[in-house]
Amino acid sequence: MEQITIDNIFLSIDQLEQAVIAARRNIERSKYTHPELLTRLDCYVQVVKKQRELAKELEQSRIAQDWIEANRLASLIRSSSQFIAGEMRAVIGMLRTGSATFRESNFDN
Repeated sequence: MEQITIDNIFLSIDQLEQAVIAARRNIERSKYTHPELLTRLDCYVQVVKKQRELAKELEQSRIAQDWIEANRLASLIRSSSQFIAGEMRAVIGMLRTGSATFRESNFDN
């Protein structure tokens, strides 16, 4: 695992965090402001912060050449990013289609 890969992971984490924060701001200004959704987005920000911690551990694992741990950490980061990205697509879809209520969305499941 090269340093460039680690740098790209940090960049991706930063971009994901910015996207979640921007989505939260937009939802706060929209007619679809739901406390449950805003709370969920706040949780995603916390997940992104944890991803950043994991990325730092990943960098240390790379330096130590502990490839098993590096692979485990990379998998955790990737999986949580994919989960948040999927949820964010659902949020955007809800806003685009003008879902009447938060309860009608996929977020209650």
